[in-house]
Amino acid sequence: MRREADFIRLFAVDGCKMMSLLQAFLNMYLTTYFKEEFKMSKKAKILVSILVVLLIVSLGITAFLLLRRGREDDTGVKNLVIDTSATNIQKSNEALAQRQIHFPGLPDGAIEKTAPVLLRNPASNEDIFLQYTIIDDATGDKVFETDLIASDQMVEWIPGATLSPGEYSFTLVEQPYYKAEGSEGWLPLTTGNNHVSITIME
Repeated sequence: MRREADFIRLFAVDGCKMMSLLQAFLNMYLTTYFKEEFKMSKKAKILVSILVVLLIVSLGITAFLLLRRGREDDTGVKNLVIDTSATNIQKSNEALAQRQIHFPGLPDGAIEKTAPVLLRNPASNEDIFLQYTIIDDATGDKVFETDLIASDQMVEWIPGATLSPGEYSFTLVEQPYYKAEGSEGWLPLTTGNNHVSITIME
């Protein structure tokens, strides 16, 4: 706003000077062009004065609009800084409940006595950990349990290391856990169950 006021004040003060200079320049140009002193009539002088005034006004309006447009374009807020006390937003329980967790499970099949079974946590689970618990359906006994497995990692379970050859039915409990940043405890999420039949060969 101050720049606009300064411009209007300058335009009002120097407008008459500019008009006089333009009139003198026009008279000098006409005199030079016609190679003799060019004397304008009273009507001609009035017409020239009007033209000069209109020219000055149009130039002033143009300059004023350009100045104002530049001021409107300069609307960005300055002197802002990033708040260094801000911290990462922790995921809520509701947000975690809506996430899709991938449970690999196990297929039915027959394996050698020394063959391992791979208990995996897919990379797609990202910051979700999995814990496997293997339960013998016939006895209800827990035959194997892992610690927490990070995503894109696996643990080998060798059924034949503790079980005799034969056909077994197992319940595979896949328990996902999440640990929030700065938290000391693990948050259990929705459990996945998988029933599988495994035959341990001689």
